[in-house]
Amino acid sequence: MFRITFRFYTALLAKISPYLLLLFLVVGCSQDPTAFSEEAMTEKVISSGGDILNWQDVLADLKGRKAVIDFWATWCRDCIENFEELSQLKQEYPDVNFVYVSLDRGEDAWKWGIDKYNLEGKHYFLPNGKSGAIGDFLNLWWIPRYVVIDEDSNILIFKATSAEDLKLKTVLQ
Repeated sequence: MFRITFRFYTALLAKISPYLLLLFLVVGCSQDPTAFSEEAMTEKVISSGGDILNWQDVLADLKGRKAVIDFWATWCRDCIENFEELSQLKQEYPDVNFVYVSLDRGEDAWKWGIDKYNLEGKHYFLPNGKSGAIGDFLNLWWIPRYVVIDEDSNILIFKATSAEDLKLKTVLQ
């Protein structure tokens, strides 16, 4: 039977450590994007008024004020539990736009959720859900997901998964 010794492990580690360091540097130093991709900018969304817009139209409408964009769905318990904290953020930062982007499976559920949870702000429905260009760009595998943009639509926070995240308050001030 083959027996692996301590000496074998240390020799192996000595051979692969430069590669591990490189992997750490590449993965650990990657920065979050500061702007939405071209593909994401052209994805279609539906406004609460029924208008079909490109994502770039939504961002253009938000220019001039910071915005917190909440990606959510009515079936998401964590999303619903964060609405109270999000409401408190709205009160603390009245000059910030709050935008809700629904990943619901249908427009009826989305509109029902807006009414049920009394969500005030701008509302959009993402027909492709997580599978579209916006979902791909954000690597949107978990909701709620909060993205914060500045007055010029630059991404300040690429990923926050809780409305209580201290990063939110820091950039909203």
